Order: sequence, then C-alpha cells, then structure tokens
Amino acid sequence: MARCAWPACARAGGSITPRSIATAAPAWKLPRTLGRLAAVTAQDGTGLLVAILPELHRINGEYPFEKEQRKIADYLASRRIRTIDLLGCLRGHGPETGLWVTPADAHPSVKANALIAGCVGAGIPSPR
Repeated sequence: MARCAWPACARAGGSITPRSIATAAPAWKLPRTLGRLAAVTAQDGTGLLVAILPELHRINGEYPFEKEQRKIADYLASRRIRTIDLLGCLRGHGPETGLWVTPADAHPSVKANALIAGCVGAGIPSPR
C-alpha cells in the first residue's frame, strides 16, 4: 500500500490514498480520516484542498451523478474543507471521448489532465 508523501498526511495516519480508501478503509472511516487530515493541515498552515473528479462518460449536458457529487461537496463544505468540483472545468471541451485515455479506459486523458491541472492550480493560494 502506498504511503502518503506529505508530512501532514503522514501525521494524520499515513496511508490516505484512493486505493486505501476504496479497498482498505470502510466508508464510515472516510469522514474521520478527512477530518484528521483537515485538522493537521490547518494546524501546520498547509490547508487541505479536495478535487472532486466526475465520472467522464456523460459530463456534457445532464450529468447523471450531479446529486451524488453535490452530497460530497456539501459534506466537505460542512467540515470547512476547501473543494474544487472539476465537473465545470471539464464540461464543454468537446466530446467526452476526448477526455478519456481510450474507449476501454476512462481515466483522464492528457487533455483532461491539462484542464484539471489548470482548475486545481487556480484553486491553490499563492504562498505568502
């Protein structure tokens, strides 16, 4: 299992990765884990920013998981965890197929990653 590379993440429990969340950590542990990570990053001044990546198959037009993404964003907002919903960043940039690696692999393509990087980068405050 991959270990977290950031000191704040390590202090919050170490192995907070998508894989550990999906396979090892029961869903009921996620709020506690996010809460610990948010507290540690607030304490050391780095802060926490969560990017919500939509399922890329049907983002232009009516998105079938809008309600679920709103629930996630509302939960994070209720915990004062800064959030970027990437749906708006990825919508309207041509057919969805241009955002996938291949038809069999819907991971973000180079184009999608460039759009994501721009949105996430804009959400990170400049150092003081």
